[in-house]
Amino acid sequence: MPNDKKLVVDIGNTLSKLAIFDGHEMVNYAAFEHLTKVQLDMFTANCDIQQGIICTVGSVPDFLIDDSKNRMLLFDVNTPIPIVNDYETPDTLGCDRLALAVAANALAPQKNTLVISLGTCITYEVILKNATYVGGAIAPGLQMRFKALHQFTARLPRVNMSQNIDSQDVNITSMGKNTTEAIRAGVMDGMLGEIQHKIAWVTATYEDVQIFLTGGDVFYFVNKIKIPTFVVSNMVLIGLNEILDYNINQCQVL
Repeated sequence: MPNDKKLVVDIGNTLSKLAIFDGHEMVNYAAFEHLTKVQLDMFTANCDIQQGIICTVGSVPDFLIDDSKNRMLLFDVNTPIPIVNDYETPDTLGCDRLALAVAANALAPQKNTLVISLGTCITYEVILKNATYVGGAIAPGLQMRFKALHQFTARLPRVNMSQNIDSQDVNITSMGKNTTEAIRAGVMDGMLGEIQHKIAWVTATYEDVQIFLTGGDVFYFVNKIKIPTFVVSNMVLIGLNEILDYNINQCQVL
């Protein structure tokens, strides 16, 4: 039987995420703050990886460049993809955003979709039912907003959120009774309002929109959004795997 094990690497602003796919199924996953060759070798130790793909917001580590010459596809603006990219400046479009669009089209083919990714930044991506990516929006993410309030003021404290609570217990309020609560109220209620405004605009502009939520901070907002959504973990990795398959099966570049 053919070996379908594939390595997918997504090097983001905060974490480097690795996954092994068998066909369309993710069979292993890990995330690292600073990816090293040792970590990569340990992650792939028991797998005979034949193909892979790398997506990065910055430069590619040297140890991945060595592999990319042989079996790894470096995803960039010139890589063939299974959707139409109608972005006016494709060379400035983050590959992670494009991977989200590909994933949405694969998960909901022939449907208009909106992908909201809540990570270091919040990104909003709109994909039409004819498999065309038309664009989106970028805004500061949750931790970036907390950090900015601390760094650009003289006295406001740095506020963090803990994920060690049930999502049902996440309290998003419009008013705080102390400074920490006031910062949380301003940031989180503001983000929720922004998310709901974007959803309202997209659903008013396009018919029958399926909405996907992904990213590490989905936890805080998923139960507060008043419209049906689908939560999908590691959606960038899913999209990268689809792009890799497209290049293997359709374009024969590997």
